[in-house]
Amino acid sequence: MFIAKPSESLGQLARHFDLDTHMERISAVASTDLFNHNSKNGEAFTAVNRTEAAAMGRSIHAEEIDKVEQWARVIATNRTIAMELPNPLLRS
Repeated sequence: MFIAKPSESLGQLARHFDLDTHMERISAVASTDLFNHNSKNGEAFTAVNRTEAAAMGRSIHAEEIDKVEQWARVIATNRTIAMELPNPLLRS
């Protein structure tokens, strides 16, 4: 969501941290290479590329992700912590 909707995402972050940032500034930042180039190698990418890379990462590391998810659910249950936040920063 962050890469797919950069202006909306940055606006929500600014509000979350109570930053007095105008949408013009947020839009200017969102239109920079920050949201369309890989910071590690400088190659261009799109939200679709990022989604594909995330899916590949989840596939490669599925076993470890499942173990951590199970552990987190046990901790959340034992401590009465909601697994889904009541006020997410970004809504899908």
